[in-house]
Amino acid sequence: MKMNLSISSHNKINKENIAKAISIIFDTKNAMPDYIKKMLLERLLWATTEHDNNGIYKKYDGQPYWSKGALRKLILNIAEKKKNPKLSPYQDLRHEHSIPKKIIRELTLVNDITNEQAFEILNNFGHAVVISKDEDKLLNQKKLRSKLAMPLDEIKNLSDVFSRYKKAEIQICDVRNSNIFQLTATEIDNLVSLT
Repeated sequence: MKMNLSISSHNKINKENIAKAISIIFDTKNAMPDYIKKMLLERLLWATTEHDNNGIYKKYDGQPYWSKGALRKLILNIAEKKKNPKLSPYQDLRHEHSIPKKIIRELTLVNDITNEQAFEILNNFGHAVVISKDEDKLLNQKKLRSKLAMPLDEIKNLSDVFSRYKKAEIQICDVRNSNIFQLTATEIDNLVSLT
């Protein structure tokens, strides 16, 4: 599949390394059993969005895209944690793949996929979004859990990558220049939405 887009990723080196691994796994010269290929691919697709360029686990902290609902839940959790120190600040948050992992799996589950092809798929479609548990339920209600809001071949930019959230009326923001642990409700309201 040749794509006519190039969406820059926040963890490009991580995705380059994972693309190399995918191309090795699916090289037919390696004669690896299919079930092993599928197991390895499944873990690698999670690592595509859960790890930074140094391989450090960043399921929530360090993710560039958060919904306003998730940010509001985070500040409520931080306030609640003062009363209940055992509470996680990430309570009731979800790490979501903006393009469902099922679709990325189908695109990469190809014998003799090249490193370049795998990277193009991961770089363009391998983005995570942190949403609240309630927003996750909303995606399910709108039947957008594992489906796109538009045809894959019509995705041309980052806004299109987030089209499921737009259709579900979930506001997604780029928070790379914000300290998410110190945002106020007003600052969250004023964040520019990408959806």
